[in-house]
Amino acid sequence: AAAKVLATEPANARALWIVARAAEMAGDFHRAAERYRKVLEADPSWWETRQTLATILYARLGRSDEARRELEAVLRSSPHAGSARALLSEILYREGETARARAEALSALRDDPDSPQALVVLGQILLAEGKRGEAEELFRRALRAPGGAPLAHYGLGMIAGEEKKWAEAVEHF
Repeated sequence: AAAKVLATEPANARALWIVARAAEMAGDFHRAAERYRKVLEADPSWWETRQTLATILYARLGRSDEARRELEAVLRSSPHAGSARALLSEILYREGETARARAEALSALRDDPDSPQALVVLGQILLAEGKRGEAEELFRRALRAPGGAPLAHYGLGMIAGEEKKWAEAVEHF
């Protein structure tokens, strides 16, 4: 159906989105990214699509610089998009920009106090600072949050390992 619409309306954002989503679901992430860009050319106001594009660029294609630019564009148009801010905090943390990652994670948590991604990033920062108790609390909150955060298990495993609680560490890894 989308192909028929695109044959007569090549800039139909909804039809372009369907094609992009189909490529994403098929695991063709290069094609999905290309198609999501076409959606945004047709209608730049779709910030959720821009965020999806950023997620693919970062998590599937390893193109964190491009993902950052897309997320910053999302936040310019929708400053309270907590999930975009949480993803940006993760990218910043992984790139060694700890201070900015902390600020973005805290801001994401103001918009969404149960953001598993932001909780994990903040937990990782606190763990690196040697604040195990605070980090553990955040990792446990992340696991209880809707959607959970599997990476929180890694953080809890690291804490258990540091405390030489080997059986508990293994459970989390």
